[in-house]
Amino acid sequence: MRYGNNGYARGYGRDGAHRVLADMAGAGLLDRDVVLSALSAYDISPAAQLVISSLIDKVAPLLSHR
Repeated sequence: MRYGNNGYARGYGRDGAHRVLADMAGAGLLDRDVVLSALSAYDISPAAQLVISSLIDKVAPLLSHR
């Protein structure tokens, strides 16, 4: 899910992250805690983690109600 700039700006970064998250959700492998923990381990900023959390809400709405 790492696309270089790690800011997940609109366009390429966010589109790529959305595609990966959707693929993970489709395969039953998307776990919010695991994804956000991995991003933290890669030293991704809290703001970027919020972007990814928002994308997770869009691709797998049921996960947001755990």
